[in-house]
Amino acid sequence: MTPQRSRRIRLNQDPVYRRRRLVAGLLSAALVVALLASIVAAWRSASTSARTAASSVTATLPVTATPGETAPPTEQATPTPTAASPTASPTPAHREPITITFAGDVHFEDQVRANLTNPSANLPALRDMLSASTFTMANLETALTERGTPIAGKTYTFRAAPSALTFLKDLGVDAVSMANNHAADFGSVGLQDTLAAKASGVLPIVGLGTNIEDALTPLTVDIGGVRTAIFATSDLNDETSSQFSATATRPGIVSTNGTAGAAALAAAVTRAKADHELVIVFPHWGTETQTCPNDSQRRNAKALAAAGADIVVGGHAHRVQGSGWSGTTFVGYGLGNFIWYNNRGSSADTGVLTITVEPDVLAKRAAGETTGSPVVAETWTPMLIQRDGIPVAATQSADRLMAAKKAADTCSGLAQQAP
Repeated sequence: MTPQRSRRIRLNQDPVYRRRRLVAGLLSAALVVALLASIVAAWRSASTSARTAASSVTATLPVTATPGETAPPTEQATPTPTAASPTASPTPAHREPITITFAGDVHFEDQVRANLTNPSANLPALRDMLSASTFTMANLETALTERGTPIAGKTYTFRAAPSALTFLKDLGVDAVSMANNHAADFGSVGLQDTLAAKASGVLPIVGLGTNIEDALTPLTVDIGGVRTAIFATSDLNDETSSQFSATATRPGIVSTNGTAGAAALAAAVTRAKADHELVIVFPHWGTETQTCPNDSQRRNAKALAAAGADIVVGGHAHRVQGSGWSGTTFVGYGLGNFIWYNNRGSSADTGVLTITVEPDVLAKRAAGETTGSPVVAETWTPMLIQRDGIPVAATQSADRLMAAKKAADTCSGLAQQAP
């Protein structure tokens, strides 16, 4: 046994030595336990921080999938609810103003008939004038036939070949009224031919039909983007209205010579107003050779305005009558002759009435934003009928004709400015 081993044995047997060694061992164990606890606490703290950081990254960055795998859905922050923004009403598209030109009585008697086969040199200028407007309308005062027998008892009876419709269309006329006292001048046979000409569709004819429903159906036309209804009627008490007014079973013209006819037209105008922006009525009315409207014209104009008509322009007097506004309705009482065989004296004084319609006013009216008139301006162009029956722009007579028109405007009682 070596001296070192002998010494350790003796120390192990010493009670004091053994107590000191036990205390030292316990202290060492305590230090190890404390160290281990510190390490565990540090590990747990690091693990918690790592999970928090990973959660934060997942909420803001997309997750990339390994090729061939499907990426898990990305967790997103829930948006904070906000109040819905009010939806603004769409602003109607702006539409340019439109112009509508009205011309008076047209027929093809005597020397005027030659224009159908040998056009007058005055026609190109007239065509340019009528074609300049968005829409042009005239009163075609003749039967469209080469057959039939004149109505008994009539002093003047007019007829022309159906080719007259092509002539007027080529001249720039877009529609004609035939609700007048000469549409059926050549009896039932002539009326059948006239209705056949209407059915051909060469040029729209208003106020004449195979029965009252057909005759009272308005012409619906798009005028520069404005959906428009056009009616025509005759207010006269004559052979045509008594024998050839349209009924449920008889062809003919629309007649308002009587309360039933007037009520039917007013009701039709009101119905048309519901699905048209603009309503026009072309009446055949007035007293021949008079430049001021009669009481019947004034009453009928107000009744049509009350029914919903925006524009009421007509003729029959063979003289130019006044025009202007009755409330928000534009009224033209008389246009005089236009393409006509009488070129002497006041019968030759004529012109065209052109009105300007503002579609934006129609849109505002439909939206309840205004009650103003859609007709914002009128222009009268004075003309004189020449020996060939064709009107030309007045030059030397312009001042006289404008003075006459102003006098007619005054006695019309109509306002001379748009409301």
